[in-house]
Amino acid sequence: MSGPFTMSVEFEGSTVGRVRATKKGNDIVQCLGVQYATLKDRFAPAVIKSYDTKGDVIDATTFGPIVPASPEGPKTEMGFLQQSLEYDASALRPSDTECLNLNISIPAGALEGDAKLPVFVFIHGGAFLFGSGNNPTYDLARFVRLSVAKNLPVVGVTMNYRLGAPGFLTSEELCKAGYKPNNALRDQRTALLWIQKYIADFGGDPKEVTLVGESAGGVSANYHLHSKEPLFKRVICMSGTVLLEPPSSFESAEAIYEKATDALGLHDATPSQRMEALNQMDIQELRNKLMRAGIPAGPTIDGDIVPSAISYNSIKEGSCTWPAKYWCAGMIMGDCEYDGAIQGGRLLHRGTGLGSAFSKHVKTFFGDQPDTAAALLDDYNISSDMADNTALNNVLEFCTDICWYAPTVEVAESLADDIPMYMYRFNEPNPWPGPNRGRAIHIFDLAALLQNFNDFLDERAKQLNESFAEQVLNFVHGNEPWRIYKMNPVDDGRAANVLGPDGQVNIEADLASIVGRRAHIFPLGRKVGFDRLKKCWDGFA
Repeated sequence: MSGPFTMSVEFEGSTVGRVRATKKGNDIVQCLGVQYATLKDRFAPAVIKSYDTKGDVIDATTFGPIVPASPEGPKTEMGFLQQSLEYDASALRPSDTECLNLNISIPAGALEGDAKLPVFVFIHGGAFLFGSGNNPTYDLARFVRLSVAKNLPVVGVTMNYRLGAPGFLTSEELCKAGYKPNNALRDQRTALLWIQKYIADFGGDPKEVTLVGESAGGVSANYHLHSKEPLFKRVICMSGTVLLEPPSSFESAEAIYEKATDALGLHDATPSQRMEALNQMDIQELRNKLMRAGIPAGPTIDGDIVPSAISYNSIKEGSCTWPAKYWCAGMIMGDCEYDGAIQGGRLLHRGTGLGSAFSKHVKTFFGDQPDTAAALLDDYNISSDMADNTALNNVLEFCTDICWYAPTVEVAESLADDIPMYMYRFNEPNPWPGPNRGRAIHIFDLAALLQNFNDFLDERAKQLNESFAEQVLNFVHGNEPWRIYKMNPVDDGRAANVLGPDGQVNIEADLASIVGRRAHIFPLGRKVGFDRLKKCWDGFA
């Protein structure tokens, strides 16, 4: 988290005991690296932290360890954004067992008196492989400072949770050894339970928690709507839904586990030897071998935290149920005009001739429906003889629509009758030099919301960012941020908050032609099935 730390302060909590924190400026107290759970080993279930109020002072003046991931994570993310923030590399020291911690940003005045503030809890993204709540992009100090200035004060929390294999690898063998599936989601759940139990000591109101996630964090937040137990009161999914990362079947997870153990040289080991190796092997060696082998990380159906299969079809038909409709008081969803830009790196291995390769893939995939293949390629203006840069842009526009835009509509439609729904469409372009300049790329909505890049923006863009943040702060406080999504059962009754371009913030009908989106995906999806279109994309990337 960037910016000067001026001094340390101490305060007393009735449930956690004495806490030593850092003051950022004169108005924000930050409690860094607050451990919310312990781990016996890297695959073990998280055990929520308990405290001896008579014990040692909790030192929350420095960041805690992060989950082992790429040390270049912040540079990679800021490279994609094409603008850098200063940060302390020591904030990114990894540990596979001491990594479950929180960073809490508090208005200094909230630690005085009995008033409790709404809580803004943020889950970072990174494809369930990268990222950290310690990254400077996610520093909540500016956001919390703005909340005070707008007379909508909040307590802000970022979390670290397990990624990669420790976060998601599962099999019958691991389950028999006492290791549950979906550790990453379970870690997040444990963090939310910690917040329910302890956040009052940090000036927060456990009854007024808003869960916020971006990208894989948005996917995670969407998954937590399967909880029968209220874990939060409101939720915000930014450029991420369950349809971006639908769960694997347990059969698929078994196949992934077998491939993973082969990649680690454990094929001929006994189950107990495999358990020992998975926990004792150097974590970076384990991570690197699995990355090279292309082992994915993502949720698995477990009948519990991920109760059943999820697809466009299951959401449309209603077989994907959302217990949170009985307890969630409001939801914001949204996307960026060019979210698919984040997937550009996945196509680098294809080299030249991208238009030709994608055209061939689509025609082969829809071999039984040549008219569908022709319509897709025509709608997105993709041909075999086009320049690679143009082909990349157009292919990623298809990716944007099937992975981000269409999912926001489908998920919103499935929930809007039961949960007050608010939609945004982020169209403000990235202004910084680089290939993504001039487009509203993935993560740029989050950069706008949290205010951390404002020093590199013109006044018009800064004003948009502040307006967006104020709308979200109103939502966190239980107010209506903008017009509700679903006003009546006709298309023009769907409303969206359109942010940009040109610094404009307007409430419009959520129609593709009005909110700066392409409508192609919907007739294609209705004809051939959205799930098949998604499989077409997944098979190419």
